[in-house]
Amino acid sequence: MKKTGRGGLSKKAAALLFFCALWMLCGCAGFSGSFSTGEGLVTSGDGGASQGKLAQSADSIRDHLSMESAAVLDYAVPTQLPSILVDREGYSPRQTMMAFLKLDPSLEEVPEYFSVVDAESGLPVLQGTFTPIKGDTQAVSALTADFTGKLPEGEYRVTAGCYGSSYPFRVAEGLMQERFRPVAEAMREAVRSRQATPEDVLLLLQSYEWNREYFAAGESAGIPEPLGEAAEWIRGIDYSAIAAEDAAVYAVILAKFGYLYKDRDEHFATECLQKASALYTQSKETLQRGDTSFRALTELYRASGLEDYHREILEETKVLFEKQGFVDESGYLYGIMTYMTTRQTVDPSVCDRLMDPLLARGEEIGTRKRQMLHPVSPRNNGEADLLFAAQQLICANAVLEGHTYNEILEDILHYLSGRNLESAVYPPEGDHLGAYYLLLSWLAALEAGDLL
Repeated sequence: MKKTGRGGLSKKAAALLFFCALWMLCGCAGFSGSFSTGEGLVTSGDGGASQGKLAQSADSIRDHLSMESAAVLDYAVPTQLPSILVDREGYSPRQTMMAFLKLDPSLEEVPEYFSVVDAESGLPVLQGTFTPIKGDTQAVSALTADFTGKLPEGEYRVTAGCYGSSYPFRVAEGLMQERFRPVAEAMREAVRSRQATPEDVLLLLQSYEWNREYFAAGESAGIPEPLGEAAEWIRGIDYSAIAAEDAAVYAVILAKFGYLYKDRDEHFATECLQKASALYTQSKETLQRGDTSFRALTELYRASGLEDYHREILEETKVLFEKQGFVDESGYLYGIMTYMTTRQTVDPSVCDRLMDPLLARGEEIGTRKRQMLHPVSPRNNGEADLLFAAQQLICANAVLEGHTYNEILEDILHYLSGRNLESAVYPPEGDHLGAYYLLLSWLAALEAGDLL
């Protein structure tokens, strides 16, 4: 039985009677109180007069409010960047998986442990201990969370006490190949629409040369086959309208394409080599020698085996050995790699002298990697330089016929995909499309086991 108050009424019934009586009292005797209209205080006294003033004031408020149909929010909400940095695109299970914690000097607490949690449920999956960044000689400004090989496929976040959590990231088999597909499709569209630059086309061809087996199996996996697209691009060029300063780069494209295409269409490949030779001769007559003409020479020699080209290469290397840092010029970098990996006759002593600076640059990048890709205080010159460093490492790998620098290549991609101070994902587009295409195709082929 329900408990009741005095008189047998329940508490709810008594409250209801009280509010009904109050409402009747206000409606009959007039509301006695005060409120602000923005123009002063209106006080009700007697019933009728005060109700008239009340109605006028209410109308005034309605008129004022009707001037704005919605509230105006004239302020910016500050962007909150996570303190824990991850590759926002994710990791393949066999890659090195790391996150970095940006320490906040205003916080006394330095967390000892990190947790990896399921991104959807928030349930913990594993816990680990933070460590300082190896080789960090500066004051400790970031810590490393290493969870390599410890996560099954899924979507996760890394958390650390008062520092909150990272952006979500995935762990998935075939992730590098998945990441490469849209970049490959973007490159295909750029070539089809003739928006691709000559350098993009060269990087497309170079990627195919390094990863032939991967591309051969790629059509069924949604990876565009690049040689057919390149052939249409080459057929669409008006070579009579090429400026003298561009002749050498088109000679490189045609010589490389002719070499790669000879088993598919020998007639068209021969036409391309003939045109490449003519353009190279044209460039010699109008321009001084440089890195692009050296690259054209090495491509023409590899494709034709003509001794005249070899003699020119040897003459060029005499000048080259007097230059400092020639591996930082793309034409020399790729020309060196082409000469050292050709099946034509080469001068072993020249190869040794060409290899030394290339391998020295690879070792230098490896030594500088932690500073270059430091999550808080990086020492690099931006996206373009990091992508060119990746190209230098891939060339060194190709010459060594091994995978010496693959982990650094992965780290460069991780840095450009969120493991940086702003947690920014640098889009593979515009001037950098070809460089991303080259790097991602290498890592995708590595993941698929079809590399070299």
